[in-house]
Amino acid sequence: MRKFRVALALIIAISCSAALAAQKPIQKLLPASGFKGWSIVADSYAYGKELGLTEIYDGGYKEYLDAGVIEAAKQMYQRKKAFADVTVHRMKSEASAKAFYAKQLKAAGKDAKAMPRPWTGFTWTTGGSVYGHLSYGDYYVTTTLTSKDAAGAVALMQEVGGKIKGVKPSNKTR
Repeated sequence: MRKFRVALALIIAISCSAALAAQKPIQKLLPASGFKGWSIVADSYAYGKELGLTEIYDGGYKEYLDAGVIEAAKQMYQRKKAFADVTVHRMKSEASAKAFYAKQLKAAGKDAKAMPRPWTGFTWTTGGSVYGHLSYGDYYVTTTLTSKDAAGAVALMQEVGGKIKGVKPSNKTR
């Protein structure tokens, strides 16, 4: 019986390792369930690359392709009655991430609230929701919250940004 348990534990460990290895590297940048009270909504993960970006964006994916998005991963979170979508976009270059960020900042206008340094990011609140944008290296991160919790949006983006810091940005097209 003891050998059976050891063998079963070994099979489970190998299966878990294989599942983690199969994850897309960009998925690992998303916040873990339980981060600051946010839990992952079951079956809400989406990943897209090239034309597969239609899995991420509810219409308008061409704007993201034209902006230089190579791949993206999206996860939905819940904290109490609030929901948050966090999307990590890998861009073709740092310049394309900065340009897309500048476009979104211009669209937000005077309502944009800068994130605390050292981050290049902002939030803006409209219609009872808060939207967040962060640019770091060749990554572009967005959050959308179904509440006016700008601090929650900032925390989620900073969590992703902290994970990205461990990733060396690339300025070349992949």
